[in-house]
Amino acid sequence: MLPSGLSIAWPYFIASIVALELAIHAWTKPKNTTSSYFVLVMLTATFWSLLSGLHLVVSDVETKIFLSDLKFVFVTSLPVLWVLLATSYSGKPLGRKTITCLFVFPVIVVGLIATNSLHHLVFLSTEPLVTEFFVSVSREYGPCSGCLPSIPTY
Repeated sequence: MLPSGLSIAWPYFIASIVALELAIHAWTKPKNTTSSYFVLVMLTATFWSLLSGLHLVVSDVETKIFLSDLKFVFVTSLPVLWVLLATSYSGKPLGRKTITCLFVFPVIVVGLIATNSLHHLVFLSTEPLVTEFFVSVSREYGPCSGCLPSIPTY
């Protein structure tokens, strides 16, 4: 018998395979800054999609919560990497200080999520969400939820 969320999760797994193939293809070509950023963007998309699919397939609620939290590492860093790719491709790459500043926000968000059990600024509560096809996680967002990217929690 198939895991309950597999019927919903397979597009995530296919997307992660496609992104990984693109990353591998770009990695095998001659290297420059733009191709390196492209590889990072594709790897980040790979892990985000893979974690989203795994989140739907695993049955343990604690594991679902962990995967959902871990997903934010990739959710918050992907836009920054996309900006770095775009500026590099345009021929006007950003300096090291600017790149460092761009990653401050993702680091703060991931830190807030990792320590949420201490302050509940991001998520006030987390409960299992049971649907007809799979079990997911339902969250009530806290006062600091405005600093999170808007992503589905399924």
